[in-house]
Amino acid sequence: MPARFAAAVRLARPLNCAMSASAVLLGAWTVTWQVPAAVLCSCIACAVLLTAGGNALNDYADAVIDRLNHPERPIPSGQIPRRAAWFLAAAELALGLVAGLVISLGCGSIAFLAVVLLIAYEKAGLKSSGLPGNITISALTAMLFVMGGAAAHDPVRPASLAALAFIATLAREIIKDVEDVGGDISRRTWPMRVGLKRARIAAAFLLTLAVILSPWPYFSGVLGIGYLAMIAVADMAFAWTAVVLFRPPRRASRAAKLAMLAVLGAILIGLPT
Repeated sequence: MPARFAAAVRLARPLNCAMSASAVLLGAWTVTWQVPAAVLCSCIACAVLLTAGGNALNDYADAVIDRLNHPERPIPSGQIPRRAAWFLAAAELALGLVAGLVISLGCGSIAFLAVVLLIAYEKAGLKSSGLPGNITISALTAMLFVMGGAAAHDPVRPASLAALAFIATLAREIIKDVEDVGGDISRRTWPMRVGLKRARIAAAFLLTLAVILSPWPYFSGVLGIGYLAMIAVADMAFAWTAVVLFRPPRRASRAAKLAMLAVLGAILIGLPT
């Protein structure tokens, strides 16, 4: 694999792309298993391209900051030119929008809103605004489930999944800002504004809220008993994240991502047959 191509793949963050693809698929399957293969492929393409484009745009904008926080990433490590990352981001976002429009006007509208939010996050000051930027990223994550439902002609059914995704992602975004507070030199994040202690308490509250609300998809009839059994594993991971958040060295961001992977597994197991 050529070095430049490998760097482009790393720029996309394959695990994030896989989680996004899983979210739209699970959102669709909560409505029905009878979703045409072409629609599912377009859902995957849309989610992966928008996620990859957003990540590339983020790394392009954060090139200076990443020299301190993430020097191993493709741009600060010199594996891919910063300008090339910008062109790659633009191409991926455009193709992701097209993939959404191929599915339906509804999915295309959601994809268009996602592109607008991603650009606004980087270029209109949302990233540097602190909490509003965190909320934007969380909303983008929640929209993946809604898009999947829209592809299956019912964007409302996966609403409980979208709400839980929003809460868990918001907690993780705050945690990431807490962990990066020493290297954020070009923006004033929410932990910088309110203090690390308050930010950690807020993140722990959100994680606790996610645990409390986690049975919601089962009791609302969206998911089956398998979800209820498996979600207990994710809840333990979220609880552990809340504990680790207050202990150095900080590993809460990684723990939160693992917990979110467990949630995706719980949703898959609990899908209606």
